[in-house]
Amino acid sequence: MQAKKSTRRVSILESIFDVLTDHEVYETINYRNLDESRIKQYLHQPLQRMTINVLQEHGGCQPDRAKTVARQALRWEGDQQTTVNNFMFFGVQHRPDFDLNILNTSFAIEIKRGQGGTDIRSGIGQSLVYTTLYDFCAYLFIDTSADKRVVNAFSSEREQAFVEKLWRDHNVMFKVV
Repeated sequence: MQAKKSTRRVSILESIFDVLTDHEVYETINYRNLDESRIKQYLHQPLQRMTINVLQEHGGCQPDRAKTVARQALRWEGDQQTTVNNFMFFGVQHRPDFDLNILNTSFAIEIKRGQGGTDIRSGIGQSLVYTTLYDFCAYLFIDTSADKRVVNAFSSEREQAFVEKLWRDHNVMFKVV
């Protein structure tokens, strides 16, 4: 059963993508040469701040309480203080890069970087798997190609129809930077 796309839930997803797609991030870090784990490490603190803001704006939490709840709500595979649990699907272990359990909604966050098809497809497949356990998945693909071919093709009609289908039918919000 697909989770309902309420205004609040969509707003939280948009807040996640505001952090993930912030141009300042990609002007600051050398995303073409860094591996994914370093990029995720850089994004962790901005996602934590976003979680605190969401808890204050949508959850009515006071600042101190929001910080405490946010530390438990946002989990990252690189944080040794928390664990993003693996889950079995088709006999294989899966886990997203981040997960966020906030205001009775669960979000998987998947980040991939690369230059083409294989890289994009693996993230799409993972995102679809995550929606079997999570209410929503935010999938960011970081285009590292010199000519930005993925970013440039992202707005074509066929690609946009696919992105809309992922959202409409599977609760996967997919963006490319």
